[in-house]
Amino acid sequence: MFSQVTEAFPAVQGVSKTDSTTITVTGTDFFISDYDAGVTYGGIEADSVTVNDAQTIVATFDKGVPVVRVSEIPIIKFESQSSDMFTDVPNVVHFAISND
Repeated sequence: MFSQVTEAFPAVQGVSKTDSTTITVTGTDFFISDYDAGVTYGGIEADSVTVNDAQTIVATFDKGVPVVRVSEIPIIKFESQSSDMFTDVPNVVHFAISND
């Protein structure tokens, strides 16, 4: 049996292009420990992702930030760093949702 231990769930509030290779994602309740974060923007997965704090993520695209035609909310994925070796439960994956 699984239970949710917190009421908070990651949510994306905005995205801005920091420079030609990075975007900054702002939001709430981003996981800052025990999870690996991934960012997909314009259908392209970021080469590296840093969760600065529960409200800010920086994603780097080595070949440049993908060009999008309209304002697009990135897909943020948080995957637990370990699985439960006793019950064969796979890593838990959470996705941030948009507040729009």
